[in-house]
Order: sequence, then structure tokens, then C-alpha cells
Amino acid sequence: MNIKSWVVMLFATVGALLGFLLLRKLNLSQYFKSQDTKWYVEQAKARGWADGLTLGESAKPSMLSWILYVVLVVILAVVLYMAFAGNNYAIMMGWAETLAKTKMAGVMLTGKNLPNILMLMIVGALLGISVAKTGFGTECGIINFELGREMEKGEDVAAQRWGMPFSLRTVMISYQPLAALGLHIGLVALVMAIGFAFFNIMEGHNWATEAFAAKYVGPEFHKIGAGHIREQTTLPMDIFGGLLLGFGTVLMLGCEFRNYGRTGLLYVTGLLIWPFFYLGYLPYTLARDFWDGLMAAMPYTPTTFFPALIAPGNKTIQVVIWFLWALFWLWVFWWAMRRGARNIGVQPGDLFRMNSEDMYLARLAKLEKEGKLDLIDELERDILSQAKKV
Repeated sequence: MNIKSWVVMLFATVGALLGFLLLRKLNLSQYFKSQDTKWYVEQAKARGWADGLTLGESAKPSMLSWILYVVLVVILAVVLYMAFAGNNYAIMMGWAETLAKTKMAGVMLTGKNLPNILMLMIVGALLGISVAKTGFGTECGIINFELGREMEKGEDVAAQRWGMPFSLRTVMISYQPLAALGLHIGLVALVMAIGFAFFNIMEGHNWATEAFAAKYVGPEFHKIGAGHIREQTTLPMDIFGGLLLGFGTVLMLGCEFRNYGRTGLLYVTGLLIWPFFYLGYLPYTLARDFWDGLMAAMPYTPTTFFPALIAPGNKTIQVVIWFLWALFWLWVFWWAMRRGARNIGVQPGDLFRMNSEDMYLARLAKLEKEGKLDLIDELERDILSQAKKV
């Protein structure tokens, strides 16, 4: 229920679609797809499909792969060192007086942090398993509805427009990225709404101006007034940041957490983004005051908490709005599962047990029954021929 997040994700959707358009103009969109097995790629290549483009001629790591493995080891070594020893950068910059007061101290491998670390390890393992199983992330979810509907209206037209291979078109028409996004938002919103309604807990990222907070009735805001640039609403940051977020995630073939999963699978494309990902932090870290001053201008709401903006003096109405929001996203999950299952040719319950490749095969069986497999063959070979023109 954070207005800032809504605005960021709205413009991230625009940025992601612009990223797809750029890939199409460069004739590279045929390479954008989920994870798949070597068997599937071999079958696609033998059939003359665009999905076979990613089959390597050799299973041996290239020189680039070995260089990126070394970079990965260095990054992991730095992470381990920081986990045990920390650093004094925040103290040098004047953001904290001692190491114990830094944000890093809260995630270091110490006894008091052990419960939090164990929880993060469990969440990380579940996240890695889900990314490896599905191959899609946030950027797929936010554009899934637009692209899925377009595929439903005419797969041949949509495929030519976007240059998408069969695997990605199947993911989009299955609506599983949207279902995952709906389930995630719905469950998080439900937990937050319960905490808000029955335990008087305000979500930690919500912000309000001092004037708004003084008149507000409900759980206390954690962030109030100026000096909370990452939490407050700011037009330049939210629009510019949202556009870059969506655009960048598409160009690097996935959002940050998806690339963690792909790094774990030792994908070269996953490994390659990290050196440049960290370099991307430098403009901000080296000129933080400049960027904070530039991006902190033009707040567009007095609070980021939508229910409070609608009913600042009535907690009951705020609770109702939050539960309705959770129910809406759980309904999106239900709708996406039913619609996706129909498009793939399976039952909604089957999708819970399927990985991306299972969906490809199930949909192929459905297309064959409908007599449309020859059309897909022709379409895929055409997309492949376009890719070879690069």
C-alpha cells in the first residue's frame, strides 16, 4: 500500500516495455527467455526454432567464463570478509558514530544476528529454488498482463512484433509471472494488514510529512519529515528510477534477484552483469549529496501510505482498504492461474507442479491437437532467420 512503490512500478513497466522494444530494434529479443535444459534447447535447434539459438557448441567454459568465475570468487570473498569484520565506511562518511550503529552491524555474522541470518538463509534458499524452477522475475510480472493479452489476441502478430521465441511467449501466455507477483503481493499485504489491524504495527518503509503525521490517527510512522529520501515521494527519483529499473532489468535479462539465481546456475549472462552492476553504484556513492539534493525535489503526496491518505483520521477505514488490497491481489493470482492453465491446456493445479519447460511441452501438445503446430514451426523458423541477420 505504498504510493511510492506504485509510481516506481508504473514507470518500471514503461521502462521494461521500452527495453523490449530496444531489443527488438537491435534484433536481439530472440535471446530473451527463461531458463531451460540442454535437452530442450537441442530439440529446438534440431527443429529449427529460435529457442535453439542459445545452444553452445562446446560445454567447456570459455576464457570469459573463467574470468567471471574469478570475479565471482572475489565478490564472495569480500562478502564473507564484511560479514565477519565489517568496515568503517559509514563512520568515515559521518553517517554513524560507531560500527555498532551502522546498518551493516545488523547483518554481520554475530550471535545476536543469528535468528535474522537463519531467516534470510531460508528465504534465500526458497528464492533460489523458485528462480531456478521458473526462470522469471519481477520484470516479467509487471509486463505480463499487457504481453499475455497481446499473445492471446494473435500469437503470430505478437511474436513478429516483439521477436519473442516460443518459450517466452508460453511463459507470458501462461500468466505465471503475474500469478507469482499477485501471490507475493497478496500474502505480504495480508500479513501487513493483520499486523496493522490487530497489533498496531506500521510497515517500516512508510513515510509522512511532519504536518500530516501530526493529524494522523493510527500506528506511528517510522519515517517522518525531511531527510528520508529513499522513503518519501519525489517525482524525479520515482519516475527516473522507475524507468531505469524496468529498462535495466530487461537489458540484463532479469531483475536483481533473478540474476542471483542465474549466477548460482553459473550462467555467463548472470555472471557478466555483476562487475557492471557494482560500477553502477559509483555515481551515487561518490556524489551522494548531489544526487540526494537533485532527486529529493517535488514531493507529490504528504505520505506514502495510501489508506492514511484516503482516511487519515479513521483507522477502521484504513484497515478495510488494506484488506481489500490484499484480496484484490489474491484474486489476481486466482485469475492468472485459471487463465494461464486454460491457455497451456492443463488444470490450474497442474501449474503448481510444473517448471517452465513442462509448460512448453504441455502447450506443444495442446497446439498439436488443435492443428496449429505447423504454424508455430513456420513462425519459429522465421524468428530464427531474423536473429541470424545480426
